[in-house]
Amino acid sequence: MNSPLTPEELGALFQEIESEPTHKLSELAKVAGLNLAEDYVGIDLSGDDLSEDDLSGANLSFSNLRNVNLKDTNLTNSNLSGADLSAANLSAANLSGADLSGADLSAADLSAADLSAADLNGANLSGANLSAANLNGANLSKANLNGADLNGANFSKTDVSGTKLKTKLDKTKLDKTKLDKTSLSEADFIGADFRGDDRSKTDLNGAYLQREYCAALAIDDWDFFLPRAHKNKPVKGKRYRIFEPEWKQVVLLWLGRKDVKKEEKEEFIQALTEFKDGCGNFLKPGIERGFYGCRAYFLAAAAISQLSECTKTQTDQIVEKIVHWANDFNEIETEAKTVLLETPRKDTINALVELFNSNPNNYTCSLVASTLGEIGTGNEKAIDALIQLLMSTSDDYTRRQAAASLGKIDPGNKNATNAVIEFFSSTSDNSTHRQAASSLGKILTKKYMTKVITFLKDYLSVKGYRDNSYHSKECYKIIWKCAQTLPYPEFYQAWHPPLFKKPRWLS
Repeated sequence: MNSPLTPEELGALFQEIESEPTHKLSELAKVAGLNLAEDYVGIDLSGDDLSEDDLSGANLSFSNLRNVNLKDTNLTNSNLSGADLSAANLSAANLSGADLSGADLSAADLSAADLSAADLNGANLSGANLSAANLNGANLSKANLNGADLNGANFSKTDVSGTKLKTKLDKTKLDKTKLDKTSLSEADFIGADFRGDDRSKTDLNGAYLQREYCAALAIDDWDFFLPRAHKNKPVKGKRYRIFEPEWKQVVLLWLGRKDVKKEEKEEFIQALTEFKDGCGNFLKPGIERGFYGCRAYFLAAAAISQLSECTKTQTDQIVEKIVHWANDFNEIETEAKTVLLETPRKDTINALVELFNSNPNNYTCSLVASTLGEIGTGNEKAIDALIQLLMSTSDDYTRRQAAASLGKIDPGNKNATNAVIEFFSSTSDNSTHRQAASSLGKILTKKYMTKVITFLKDYLSVKGYRDNSYHSKECYKIIWKCAQTLPYPEFYQAWHPPLFKKPRWLS
């Protein structure tokens, strides 16, 4: 066992660390005599820049690596099991052979990353960018890939058994992939062309890809799904497959075929959005559709998700209507919210931002704020729109909604943190204080705590103890969180910031 360092040796070590020109974790570990394979388990490195470093073999299991920059970093054979890597930048990183089992990689950027032979068993990859990533031989069993971008990813010899794959597989290579008991009926294949893919040795036992895709290729006319002759009542002897759940994926795959004319697809989408069932309208005013008219519209919304053939106006109109239905306290609100998540995230966010810019009334703004909180994770355009909403509207309900959504979609964002702090200080409404404090508690990271302390401490009671005002109560909760996180000297410095000394010439 090594003998403890003397005070002189310890001081020399600290001086050496402070004078070290590099900011690379591997180099600093060497200077401090620390072992990357043993001494960094559970460490908090959230928001740090660890790009272009060599961390091969490092043990960072159960560490807080949220929003960390690991671009081009070598993490071969590293242990990242159980780590929080949400919204991290891992683009072009080398994670070959890494243990990422149980890790949270939601909304992380893994584009062009090497994940060959990596263990991603049970990992959360929802909303992650895996475009052009190499997953050759990786273990993705029981992983969550819902909403992930897998465009151009290599899944050769990958195990995705039991995986949640409600996502896009456009141009994804599935050569020799094991799909045993994996349900692909929820996957989004719109725009994909599987005819050029090599699936010669793919195990499709229990999957739903082959049957549905072959069916879609065999259908020449959308009349097969919805009779062209329909006029407010059933056409005798015709099936309405658009209302049969088992045909939904076939409809979507058919619309994604590149050999179907653009005009045919647009005509089908229009027929869906204008469908009338002849059974009356018993919903709230503004929803001029019957039961099956709503179901047909929901299918149209799911269908436009990857259809480049749809005009921008057509797409925006459909998304706008679904957004209204999803936030209108009506009987179809739950179904509308579910369908909204099926629309393409980027297009939906763009449509929401344009809706806010073109019609900035309180009702529209609250709808936009609420919806962006559901689908805007990690999206800069969504974050900027929510900050703009927060600072520009005078409606307290909309501001509370914008603050709540910011807290959900982007923890640690500097602009979001500043906006919520300013929002907190600019209102006297009790409910708004609670929401602002709750949002600040969610998005606040260690990096910005000193600023928050300096700003909020003066909102505590001047009596020297915590009073019962909402300002005081909520500020106390936030500052207490900072006190549980920061080293005492940092907290003290933030509480007693240096005063600005006026130059003589300004006196």
